[in-house]
Amino acid sequence: MKIGNFGKIVLSGFFGVIATANVLEARQSSPDEACGTACGSIIMIIIAIVALNIALLVWVTRDAKNRGMGEPILWMLLVLFTGPIGLIIYLLSRVSGELVYCEFCKHKRLKAATACPHCGNTSKSIATKPVGTSRLEYCSNCGHKMPPEAIFCEECGKKIEK
Repeated sequence: MKIGNFGKIVLSGFFGVIATANVLEARQSSPDEACGTACGSIIMIIIAIVALNIALLVWVTRDAKNRGMGEPILWMLLVLFTGPIGLIIYLLSRVSGELVYCEFCKHKRLKAATACPHCGNTSKSIATKPVGTSRLEYCSNCGHKMPPEAIFCEECGKKIEK
């Protein structure tokens, strides 16, 4: 699930309203209920922070992979263990450029990249048969990498042209 800036604003407003309502309710209740309400609000805030951190780590990993930056897991670990400083380091050192969808595997890649970091395909390696081979190494329908002895694509089921 992808949460944009608008979604983050809505979530923060939602949790703010809940916390305010809990405080107002606590004023009208007994001390034990007030303590439970406050603890519930704190737990909800902690859960929201953890969820946002997980979403950030997933975004860093996917973005590093899409941009062809080696070892996206290491970038994720950097951000995980160093927090905001690691995120700033990642943002300053990441490869800049426009992301486009690969026409074969449908994942994002840098527009200027010679090969897709997900499937390894280049436009030239799929569009034409490589010189000296009898057939494509990749399915012409979906771009899935095929073993040489395959008759049908394991991904989409299309018969392989020989």
